Amino acid sequence: MDRNVPDRTVNPLDAPEPHPRRNILPVRSHVRAVYAHRMETRAGDYRKVTGRDRKILDPVGTVEERDLNNSKLTTTEKYREAAGGFLHGHSRNVSRLRCTLYLSIIKNNIMDFKKLANQYRDELLDNVLPFWLEHSQDLEFGGYFSCLDREGKVFDTDKFIWLQGREVWMFSMLYNKVEKRQEWLDCAVQGGEFLKKYGHNGNYNWYFSLDRSGRPLVEPYNIFSYTFATMAFGQLSLATGNQEYADIAKKTFDIILSKVSNPKGKWNKLHPETRNLKNFALPMILCNLALEIEHLLDPGYLEQTMETCIHEVMDVFYRRSWVVSLLRMSMWMVIWWIVSKAAK
Repeated sequence: MDRNVPDRTVNPLDAPEPHPRRNILPVRSHVRAVYAHRMETRAGDYRKVTGRDRKILDPVGTVEERDLNNSKLTTTEKYREAAGGFLHGHSRNVSRLRCTLYLSIIKNNIMDFKKLANQYRDELLDNVLPFWLEHSQDLEFGGYFSCLDREGKVFDTDKFIWLQGREVWMFSMLYNKVEKRQEWLDCAVQGGEFLKKYGHNGNYNWYFSLDRSGRPLVEPYNIFSYTFATMAFGQLSLATGNQEYADIAKKTFDIILSKVSNPKGKWNKLHPETRNLKNFALPMILCNLALEIEHLLDPGYLEQTMETCIHEVMDVFYRRSWVVSLLRMSMWMVIWWIVSKAAK
């Protein structure tokens, strides 16, 4: 038999399931089957294959019978076909995938975004935040434990400044934007006071890590300790109205800008004579950081900072071919994630 001509005497839906360890992509069995049947009928000429009625389980759990050769495709089945073509690299199915996927999500209620929003909110407010409020606060020395197991037991008492700053920011932001809960504000203030007292060397050069009591473990070599301290005290100043917190955020931000050309200072480990390397992370986070403390910055100062960051991203780092490839890859990964979730 010619290897280039598929065997049309066997219905591909009768083929055994592939070995699970040899599946490169975790495509659901009904997607593989529909795709295989469609490609079988397309190969060579377009002669029909003797088909049989099949029971097909759709993503919302209903069962319907149809003739794979003669009946019209339902929206859900079009979605499956488009998904099959996409997952096997057939680009002409991409537009069909996009349209049928949206239709399938809307018409079959695969994703109820209002329901999901309520689910995420309830999980955050009723599970995640109570866990951290109960287990992460160090009520003896101040600050937070960040190395917790799933039961909330502490397995490392060292305190990393960027994580301390993130928790201060989180509870301050929740208090500012979600609900005026006193327990959130109290948690943020006690963490902020710990950072103010122990987190820096007296000149707002922020250490990388401390021991539980607040004694420095790692010198202030990492610029991101500074950035998260700025975010923390910026939000905390909004929550409390405390000018001291605002001053700490502004002073630290000025230090960050002074260190842009050499973020690690005397701890820089790069060899300067071979290649001049530039860090991409700092201009990216500075864009976010400037907006986080917008209420503390002069409008002209903010605009100048943003223009500098945009120049670094768009004129220094930006390469169109790389960016386009990265965006395409990210888009396909998102689509594949949606398809795999919907097909379960």
